[in-house]
Amino acid sequence: MGLDIKIIVVTAVLGLAIGILAFQRPLLRVNSARIRYGLLLPLAVLGAWMIHYYMAAIGEYISYRSWPTVEGVVVASEIRQTPDHLPEITYEYEVDGMHYRRTTNLETPMFGSRNQRYSTAMEITEKYPVGRRVLVHYRADEPSISRISLAIRFDFFVKLALGAILLFVGVMVLTANGVARLRHHF
Repeated sequence: MGLDIKIIVVTAVLGLAIGILAFQRPLLRVNSARIRYGLLLPLAVLGAWMIHYYMAAIGEYISYRSWPTVEGVVVASEIRQTPDHLPEITYEYEVDGMHYRRTTNLETPMFGSRNQRYSTAMEITEKYPVGRRVLVHYRADEPSISRISLAIRFDFFVKLALGAILLFVGVMVLTANGVARLRHHF
């Protein structure tokens, strides 16, 4: 599991635990404002940032579909023999007489057990065997930048959902605190 995912998961679990604790324990009135504003506000901000960042990333993936295309060919397809077990697909293509060669792991997520990662890498290398013709999407102003897969990464949606949960819990707890104070004054 990547470090960014671990940090996000730990932060989310901590935020949810504090949010549940703040709702269940009215005895924390003395320190509840510190807990709510000191921890939940940053979690809500983190959630809003995650939503913004991953929506922009998804938008970028969607924009790849408008890139020009050319046919290419897979020239190497193997599994990198490291603990990550990532596939390495090398393909070649030509744009305006210029020859390009690019290696990609198709941005394969690095989560799951070692066997799961290896199995996923095997599936990908079997899908892209040497000699297979592929549709290459390349950036018009920089043809050396290209993609052979336009699939939006699944982990983007997981992180987007996690950001929404963080934002929702943070806003709900902070709003509940503000509404309770208003009711007390009237």
